[in-house]
Amino acid sequence: QKDLFSLVEKIRSRFKVSAHAVTMEDADGGLGIAIASLSNSEESLSRQIDAIAAFCEESGFARISSEDTLMDHLDTVSDDEL
Repeated sequence: QKDLFSLVEKIRSRFKVSAHAVTMEDADGGLGIAIASLSNSEESLSRQIDAIAAFCEESGFARISSEDTLMDHLDTVSDDEL
């Protein structure tokens, strides 16, 4: 578990994303990492997710057993609307 928290900190600092260790809700209740990030393009987010997954695998701390991605679009809000 200590290794997981160390990996989360490395992901945060290297990729400038929000990352947190979480308990998975599947049958075994294993640990996982939830990551949130914002970007102006879906392609940029996809590349970032791929880079983070590769970093986790290469670090030796974690193995990617499953990956779920949720991408949502936010409408642009002008200063006049705030």
